Amino acid sequence: MSDLETFNYFFPQFTELNDEIQFSSYDSGSFITHEGESLNHIYFFLNGSAWVYQNQANGRAYLFQVYSPGWSIGDIEFFLNCPASCSVKTTSVVRVGVIAHDTLRLVCLRKSSLVNDLAKGLAEKLRRNSFDAAKNMSFPLINRLASYLK
Repeated sequence: MSDLETFNYFFPQFTELNDEIQFSSYDSGSFITHEGESLNHIYFFLNGSAWVYQNQANGRAYLFQVYSPGWSIGDIEFFLNCPASCSVKTTSVVRVGVIAHDTLRLVCLRKSSLVNDLAKGLAEKLRRNSFDAAKNMSFPLINRLASYLK
């Protein structure tokens, strides 16, 4: 399956982006983004997996999620126009579809329903993260990582 076909399979609501999307790969153990850095793109996971975590003041890392195909990075930063809120480190080779925030804003002006689709994605991310945070709050990082192993 081509990158574009994979993108359309996992993100059928975003076919309007087919002409704008670019594709990129990240090796296992590399960072897609670091907490606090400027993030000017949305990354759509097509294959592979990555840890999404935030470093705490006490030196510990708080694991939010293990991302896999169908997840996206940069949507929160797109709406809030803020730096990356989390670090994202790949745990395998990752293939992503990438679109610049500025390009996405122009597409959203032409197709307002795209904003609704992005908002639905954020709502699902909030629902999952709220559930996971409540469930995992008292466990250290190593226990949370172990829970994602299959």
